[in-house]
Amino acid sequence: MRKASVFCARFRGGVDFSGERVLDVGCGQGAVSFHAAASGAASVRGIDPEQSYIDFARNMLASNFGSIADRVDFVCGDIAGLDPDERYDVIISQAAFEHIPIPEDCLAGMKQRLAEGGRIYIGFGPLYNSPWGDHKLLGAPFQRFFPWSHLLFPEAWLVNRFNRRNPEHQVSAVRELGLNCYPARLYFEMIERSGLGIVHVGINASESPFRFIVNALRRFPGLGEYFTLNLYVVLEK
Repeated sequence: MRKASVFCARFRGGVDFSGERVLDVGCGQGAVSFHAAASGAASVRGIDPEQSYIDFARNMLASNFGSIADRVDFVCGDIAGLDPDERYDVIISQAAFEHIPIPEDCLAGMKQRLAEGGRIYIGFGPLYNSPWGDHKLLGAPFQRFFPWSHLLFPEAWLVNRFNRRNPEHQVSAVRELGLNCYPARLYFEMIERSGLGIVHVGINASESPFRFIVNALRRFPGLGEYFTLNLYVVLEK
C-alpha cells in the first residue's frame, strides 16, 4: 500500500480517485486497487492474466479489506476480455506495460473503455534498453559491473545461457520471460498515435537523488534510449 501511494504520487498532480470508477490494468496482487478504493473510489476492478495474483488479491480483500470489499473486484484476464461497453473514469496501470506483449493493443482497449473526460495513468519500467532492463532475469555476464550487459550479447546466446542455468524453465526467446523488449522510442510513438490527449509524460520518475544525473545523461546525443529508465504518462479522452 505504501508503494502504491508512492507510485500514484509520481504522476504530476497525483491521482484523484474520489467518486471515480477505476480500472487497474495488470493489478498484480492488488495494491493499487486497494489504495484507490481506500482513497474514495466509487468502484474498482483489478485485472491481471496471472491467476495466482488474482487469488492472492481476492484473499487479501476478504481477510484485510472488509470495509471496501463491496467496491472492489478482481478478474483474471486481460483488457480484451472485458465488456467493451464498460466505462471507467480512471484507468491506471503500474509496472505492467513492459511485460504486455503488444502494449499498443492494450492501450487501445483502455481508450475504448475510458469515459469521456476520463484519464489514463500508466507508469512502468525499467525499459529494456535501460540499466537492468532485462529485470535481471537473463543473468547476463558482467551485469554487476555493467548494468547494460544484457544488450552486449546476441539474444540467442543469452537464451542458451539462460536455458543451461534453468533446465526446468526452457525458453526460445527473451519475450517468453515476460518482457516485450520494446525500446523507449516505440513507447513514445505509441503514445503519440493513441488519439488521446497527452496531459503529461514524465521520464525517470524516482525519489532517488541520482535521478538528476540520469536525466542529465539522457540528454546527450545517442544516450537517451539507454538512460530512459521509466515512463509515467497521463492521457485524457
